[in-house]
Amino acid sequence: MKFRHLAAIALLSGCAQAQHGPGWVLMLPPVSADGYADTSAPASKWQTYGSYAGPTDCNAEISRMQFAVNSQVGPISHAGIPGEVEAVQIMSAQCFAANDPRLFALAPSH
Repeated sequence: MKFRHLAAIALLSGCAQAQHGPGWVLMLPPVSADGYADTSAPASKWQTYGSYAGPTDCNAEISRMQFAVNSQVGPISHAGIPGEVEAVQIMSAQCFAANDPRLFALAPSH
């Protein structure tokens, strides 16, 4: 079963709740060319994975997803093949307040 399917099942089973106030978003970092999660990338470059009522719900979902990754693949910090990218991202996932200004900041152009 793919990790995306695990997360979809979790979302459908009620893990994502209605938002009150700004809400929280679960974000996955981009993965660098060498297969590592780029947690230093601007938040605006991260992928939104789900939205939650508060930080407790969001962090609980990260814990559930990381447990699933560890159960299926074991500890992973580097994607050696394309199929491992999402697992690496999940292991470095973070929660942000939905109104966090870092989510809207533009990355510097090169």
